[in-house]
Parts: sequence; structure tokens; C-alpha cells
Amino acid sequence: PKQIRANIPYVLKKTGKTYDIPEWLLNSPVTIYRAEDQGPATKYLSTLQDFKGTKQRILICDDDVVFDQDTVKEYEKAIQNFPESAVAAFGAEFKRKVNTDNNSLDDIYFQETECDIYAGKIHPIMAMFFPHKKLESISEKINSKSIDMVYGAFTYCIAADMVNPDELALFDTMPKEAYFVDDVVMSANLSANNISKKVIHHLPVPRITYSSFLSSVFSYLFHTTHESEALSQTVNVEHKNDNVMIRHFKHVWGTKPF
Repeated sequence: PKQIRANIPYVLKKTGKTYDIPEWLLNSPVTIYRAEDQGPATKYLSTLQDFKGTKQRILICDDDVVFDQDTVKEYEKAIQNFPESAVAAFGAEFKRKVNTDNNSLDDIYFQETECDIYAGKIHPIMAMFFPHKKLESISEKINSKSIDMVYGAFTYCIAADMVNPDELALFDTMPKEAYFVDDVVMSANLSANNISKKVIHHLPVPRITYSSFLSSVFSYLFHTTHESEALSQTVNVEHKNDNVMIRHFKHVWGTKPF
């Protein structure tokens, strides 16, 4: 890649924790940008602003995942094959209630036990994380699958001009839940701009770090949470925030993914 960039706030608003950058990271190939904490969207807002209106491709990921060695190369291949799409290794199709009389959308929501969830090349151990979900691994024959939502936790790639970063940060004009669900807000903006989102069969799903793995296992086995900065283990665990925002953007999704 041209640059490996980490957007790190000075203070985490949720906890008041100060982020001090260690010397080893300052001396690494990673370029550090300090930014205001804007929730999970902090990881992309300033980057998209810097490349606003350009064709620059940006691979967006969380900081608690481990990439396969060929991840960037595989994304470059996916971009060549789907130049007008946002491409991802993992994504979901929402559950819809469609009015068949006028082909309009009565309701739309996300529920893991009901929604179809698609993955590219996923490690068998990672697949074990989703025994209660309708997870389908995309085959080479199918090649790609259109989705409603890209998963911020499992990496996706967009061109900077596919979205307007100013609209992604309009938290004052959106329900308060928008602050916690960057992937829903991003996916809605892509749909509003008629950008298709696709899971591609050969894109590797990143593995999560050991600390995140243990956090997930703890929460799953004991149906509780412990001190964690991962929103999936705290405020987003029941998908209430997701569904508030999915319904807020009901007008952009259409009657099926495109």
C-alpha cells in the first residue's frame, strides 16, 4: 500500500482514557494521525476528508484484526474486477418486509438469526464464531454476492469519491445511535450514492486478535460483558443501535441489495 495510516484520538470520550503513542509505533511504518474521537468512524473520517473527491482506494479496518499475507493483493484484484463497487470480505443482507401491492418497503432490520450473512475466504476457526448465524461462504462459482451492509469489524474497501465524508459525520442531524454504528452509516451513504456493495469470494476474512477472541468467548458463554472498548461487546451487543439507524435510512436500501 501507499500508506498504512492509523487515526488515533487524543482521548477516548467513552472512558476518558488518554491515548499515548508508544515509541515503537512512532518509529514503525505506520503513519499516525491524531484526530477528535468521533466513535468508531474515527478510523476513516479524517482519511476520507484528506482524499475527498478522489479515486483513491482506501482499505478500512479495525485495529484488533490480523491480515493474511496476501490481503492487500487480493483486494487489488477485487478492485480490478469490480471498479465501481465497494468490496468486502464479510457482509450482511437485511431482513425486509415488502409491500407486494406497490413493491415498497414496510420495514427493514438486522437480526443475526434471520439475516443472510456472507463471507469470502474464512478460516474454519473464524467460522466457528458464527454457529448461530446464517453464514454462507461465497464459492468461486458464485464469485460475489450483493449485500446491504459492509462489516466495519472485518474490513472493506471503497474509493474516496464513493461517499461524502461531511455527510458521514453529521451526527447532530442523525439519531444518537449513529455514533456507535459506523458500518451502517457508511453502508447507507454508499446506497444513497448508488454504489453497490459486494462480498467477493477470494477476499480473506481477517482473524481477530487473541484479546478480542477471549472477550467474544467470555460474552458468548456467560451472556455478559466485561470492561472492553469493543462496541460489539458493549453498546452494540443486541443490535438496537444498528436497527435504529437501518430504519432511519429506510429510504436508501431498496427492496433488495444491488
